[in-house]
Amino acid sequence: MAVEKFNHVMIMGAGAVGGFVGARMIQKNAAEVDFIARGQHYHKMRDEGLRFITPEKEYQLDLPVFSNPADSGKVYDLVIVAVKSGDTAQALGQMRPVIGEQTQVLTIQNGLENYEYLRDELGQGRVVRGFCRLGCEVTAPGEITYRSLGEVTIGEEDGAESDRCRAIKALMDQSGITCMIAGDIRRQAWKKMIWNTVFNCISGLTATTLDGIFNDPDILKVAKGIAWELRNIAAAEGVDISDDKISEIFERTGKLGAFKTSTYQDRLKSKPMEYRALSGYAVRKATEAGVKAPKLETVNAMLKLTESSERY
Repeated sequence: MAVEKFNHVMIMGAGAVGGFVGARMIQKNAAEVDFIARGQHYHKMRDEGLRFITPEKEYQLDLPVFSNPADSGKVYDLVIVAVKSGDTAQALGQMRPVIGEQTQVLTIQNGLENYEYLRDELGQGRVVRGFCRLGCEVTAPGEITYRSLGEVTIGEEDGAESDRCRAIKALMDQSGITCMIAGDIRRQAWKKMIWNTVFNCISGLTATTLDGIFNDPDILKVAKGIAWELRNIAAAEGVDISDDKISEIFERTGKLGAFKTSTYQDRLKSKPMEYRALSGYAVRKATEAGVKAPKLETVNAMLKLTESSERY
């Protein structure tokens, strides 16, 4: 499908990630953007707009926000899906009325199965796989605080640099968001999956920022053990992650300091933790492939118990 430019964009899930991306688009006048939010966050954004806090400045943005996509009465060029993994099926049901014949859907969610689900439901020619690296948090209803990073990676499964990927990159570039088109998007997504599963799951379980993991030799040893187990699961899925890449993940993450992962943020707010799409998915894949992953299984089981007993 030939795509030159996306003019009408819907952000499905205006939390930290979706809110950041949409706010940048509005600030730079890169596209017409509508936001989908819920709960107190939706009501605050509807009544007072979005307070967007960056290290340099605070902004108050007036923007169109809806609790249900169909209420917009529009069909969009691009839908960016940024809901939590557990909400993907419900979100797709809500999105269908605003998806036209030419609409493209970009997922920048955590994990691997959200893309797989959307692809199976809508078709590979309709869905683009992506992920982001972002230090951002919903610090209050109607308020998003951006602290660091802000990178989006996208790509086609066959490695081609398609028109739609170029159009997404152009949109992100115009919005001031670093965007890379990966020729090996599945491998890159697995690398992000390793990061998410190791650091989101451990930080959520232990209720600590990343520096707490790196400052505790015993926990760091567990984290590295889980990373190697995930590397073996990826290999069973046909994705090779080299030793150097695992080392690079830890080297870069160790420099982030007191970084608060999204799963840790969710636990602090008594929200469902996203571990099912991370450690849960990886454990299922390990079982299917006959790969041993005892450390991963232990962390996944403890997260399950923590959520059920705390839930919180």
